[in-house]
Amino acid sequence: MIRAGRLALGLSRASGNAGAFASAFHSSALPRGSWAGSDSPPFFVEADLREQFTKGGGKGGQGVNKSSNAVLLQHVPTGTAVKVHTHRALVDNRKEARALLRQKLDLKLHGADSKAGQQQSKLQRAKQTAARRAREKYGATEGKAAASAKADSSAQPPKAPAGRRNSAARVREQLAHLRD
Repeated sequence: MIRAGRLALGLSRASGNAGAFASAFHSSALPRGSWAGSDSPPFFVEADLREQFTKGGGKGGQGVNKSSNAVLLQHVPTGTAVKVHTHRALVDNRKEARALLRQKLDLKLHGADSKAGQQQSKLQRAKQTAARRAREKYGATEGKAAASAKADSSAQPPKAPAGRRNSAARVREQLAHLRD
């Protein structure tokens, strides 16, 4: 800690994260246990992470293929790993890898109660509501194309049982159907 006091610079005790620096302005305004602007608690400690930088790939040619800016981040206690190479900059990929790992661990630890699980159940409820409203409005669960295809198939004669039939028998059967 460089200075003590309300406008202290240095490691923040309020953040609970040893690597976070306190703001030079109003550091005491942060509530205890805040996660430096993040809306979710940290599910990992930096010491539990194994981080590797690998060469990227995909679009971008030689510049992308030669630079080691893809991030492979593994949470050692759970074995959960993510690989991120969406940005050109290594710093941006590191940030995104940590955010993605946090989401994965949240889903793994909390299941349906996690943020991603809640969003998924919300989407599922919205789809069910839309389907129910469509059934109420139109009456049928099938689309027009499926209903017309079903009506056309009822006019055709039933198909022959599975088995080996010579082509002459099939042609006779088709001609008999056309004569009727």
